[in-house]
Amino acid sequence: MKILINVLIKLILNIDSFFPISISSLEELADDEYWEVRCYVARNPKCPLKLLEKLADDKSRFVRSYVAKHPNCPQYLKDYIIMKKFVRTYGTNS
Repeated sequence: MKILINVLIKLILNIDSFFPISISSLEELADDEYWEVRCYVARNPKCPLKLLEKLADDKSRFVRSYVAKHPNCPQYLKDYIIMKKFVRTYGTNS
């Protein structure tokens, strides 16, 4: 069963090469319960900045990582992701 799930995830992550996806579909998928689907959104070349900003706060480190690697991710958003990782790791002094 786990093999089948992994195959399905790989298909989902590469589906845009077979079927174009709309921005409205990406917006809907950005709220999906599965981090693998949100990763697909974050790595999709058509992902708009507003979705990258939303996904920069995702609970999954994998999703945040794909946001930071996105070719259209601005430096301020990369800095934000790094800062959030630091706070999650080391906490604050307050």
